[in-house]
Amino acid sequence: EGDPQKATQVAGPITSDPSIVGLLGPAFSGETNATGAQFNQAGLPFLTASATNPSLTEKGWTTFFRGLGNDNSQGSVVAKYLTGTLNAKKVCVVQDDTDYGVGLAKVVTESLGEAADSACSASVKSGQKDFSATVSQIKGENADAIWYSGYYAEAAPFVTQLREGGVTSTFASGDGTNDPEFVKQAGESAKDAILTCPCVPGPEEWVKKYMDLNKQAPGVYSVDARM
Repeated sequence: EGDPQKATQVAGPITSDPSIVGLLGPAFSGETNATGAQFNQAGLPFLTASATNPSLTEKGWTTFFRGLGNDNSQGSVVAKYLTGTLNAKKVCVVQDDTDYGVGLAKVVTESLGEAADSACSASVKSGQKDFSATVSQIKGENADAIWYSGYYAEAAPFVTQLREGGVTSTFASGDGTNDPEFVKQAGESAKDAILTCPCVPGPEEWVKKYMDLNKQAPGVYSVDARM
């Protein structure tokens, strides 16, 4: 579930099981941050294909490995794309309260420099469904783009309420939103949204095998996880 508190409850049985010699995961930055010290102390190698908070590799964990780029690389490229390719002069940065959302928003904001409009920067909570206050705040600033740092569960209703509120600014978000569920839940409001990720496309032959086996296209982290 990506819940740090629940992740710690799962970590104990993993580290106490002598038959487990390695862990593929955790998946989220928050749960990795909550359990990493425990896995490291147990001497258990653990490899994430999706936890991107830059600080995770600064904890001194000698058994931790990451199979993809972190948010320093993603955030700086995002800022360059927004201000360069899209020529956005004013960007509203909105973040959720997770380790992932906070970390990515920090990098994006710093990389945007003067283009990051502090008047419409905002924080939301995991599980939040009503974004009316944030929508009103953003609408009054007439920004060129909105960058959302968080997950699709909140991004979908957020962009829906933005569009219903008359906000037409370009909506952009990262790998936490880059999921088919975002499009499914946001519907027409997801049109023209820009989604990024520190990921790579899968080799054609491997993608075919994946689809034959799973009856669906590879997920955002599937290619990184295969490494």
